[in-house]
Amino acid sequence: MFDTIAMVILTVKDMKESVFFYEKVLGLPLKFQSPEWSEFKTKGARLGLHAETDTLKVSASQKLGISFGFSVTSLDDVYATLHEKGVQFVTPPRVTSHGKLAIFKDPNNYLISLGEEDF
Repeated sequence: MFDTIAMVILTVKDMKESVFFYEKVLGLPLKFQSPEWSEFKTKGARLGLHAETDTLKVSASQKLGISFGFSVTSLDDVYATLHEKGVQFVTPPRVTSHGKLAIFKDPNNYLISLGEEDF
């Protein structure tokens, strides 16, 4: 019945800053942008950004257990590129039982994983 996640939606405080981060820093292809909703197309699920509202709030610390990840061909190359762009990594590349992994934060403090193996 449910076999594929089609979209991940993040609530963001500043749409312009978040769109800039995902489009210009990470290089995701922007599909649509507006003050309330923006969307990116990846080879997997789409990434949607929803502007903060009275009912949808970004927490101060983003310790909500929400995170997502991207698979990459060369983690060391991606890490070097993003590190040069000032991306804040909370876990630099390291080898784990399921492959090489690194974790960084976006402008809203969401944790994003990078791995050389699909996860």
